[in-house]
Amino acid sequence: MERSEAIEQQPQDAGFLQLDQPVLRTYEDIRDKSDVLSPTTRSLWQDADRAERQMREAMDRVLNDEDLTAEAKKRRVDEIQERRGAEIAAKRGELRESLLKAASSADRASVPVPTGQSLIVNDTNSLLLDELQTQRLVRTIERRQDKPGPFRYSPLEHLQSEYRRALNELEGTEAGSLARAVLRAADELGIDRGSILSAAGIRQERHLVQVDRARRLTYFSDMISTKPPKLNQRVQDRLDKAVRRGGDVGRRSPRPLILGGEQISAPGESPPRDAEAPESKPKPGRRKQQRDKRVKERVKQMKQQQEKK
Repeated sequence: MERSEAIEQQPQDAGFLQLDQPVLRTYEDIRDKSDVLSPTTRSLWQDADRAERQMREAMDRVLNDEDLTAEAKKRRVDEIQERRGAEIAAKRGELRESLLKAASSADRASVPVPTGQSLIVNDTNSLLLDELQTQRLVRTIERRQDKPGPFRYSPLEHLQSEYRRALNELEGTEAGSLARAVLRAADELGIDRGSILSAAGIRQERHLVQVDRARRLTYFSDMISTKPPKLNQRVQDRLDKAVRRGGDVGRRSPRPLILGGEQISAPGESPPRDAEAPESKPKPGRRKQQRDKRVKERVKQMKQQQEKK
């Protein structure tokens, strides 16, 4: 997902609370201004982005260094990507886990439960009662679906009715068990939990707020890539091509370094001249050659005239 196009979508489905919130139109707006992010998660996000920005700036400095050959640039860029890329990927992995954890917590808070009850139980008696309730609901739905008649039976409406009964008519352990059993039966029958909980009389406004929070946090987590950042592909291709041909990515050839002994030329430069070899004189131009020729002819004519005398 492109950062400039990271527009936060507003909920349209039933069951979402339509909040009067400003639309966050850019990646940076979501990261810096979204009200569903905790200070810790926001700091993780900003830190990961800062580390990636510094890594890319370091690679740009290498690519813009005119005193480096293409081979040296590629080697240093690869070292930066290997050293810093893994660290940034780890930071982004931690950030994504934080977002998903917050989304899961909001999702649990979006489910209304009977007073004093919980969606998660560990004791054996409660687990056994939940299983019995689940099987009862599944058998009832399957039996009614098999009955012939002009009216189509709706398993969804039955589960919605049972959940309302758990919230409004029953109390204590029985109410909590029935609510959990309805959700488990929905999973077994392939019915979306949200369809059950979005029915009238089940969720209140505070639950809808958490539904929207969970949706947004999940959406944000999908924006986070856990892959190590890489050099732009077009720039990488140019660099690889320059290495193959021994060039310098469109920049001047670097000056060779004299480290003692025989001087070795850099790729793309002519070999160095021997320091003890006599310096060759430049070849004279055409006009100079003609001028020298005329001078010689005049000197020759003057000598011939003197001899005649």
